[in-house]
Amino acid sequence: MATATPHERYVQLLMERVKQETYPRGSDMDSIEQFITTPDELAEYLEFLFENLEKSPRPKSQMKTRIERILSLATPHHD
Repeated sequence: MATATPHERYVQLLMERVKQETYPRGSDMDSIEQFITTPDELAEYLEFLFENLEKSPRPKSQMKTRIERILSLATPHHD
């Protein structure tokens, strides 16, 4: 197994933290979004956001906004 880069290790540590918290800190999620460097990290983070959104009876608009922002950056727009 290849050694993780500092960025990858940092993102993984933060991902482990936010997955354990009922109400993850926005600052931790901001850091994850800033330091994601691989498609696998992005997929794992999006999956976390989707799961968080699905399990909440009254989802926070913060989660929806994060998903929408990431999807808008990753999706080509047709003019």
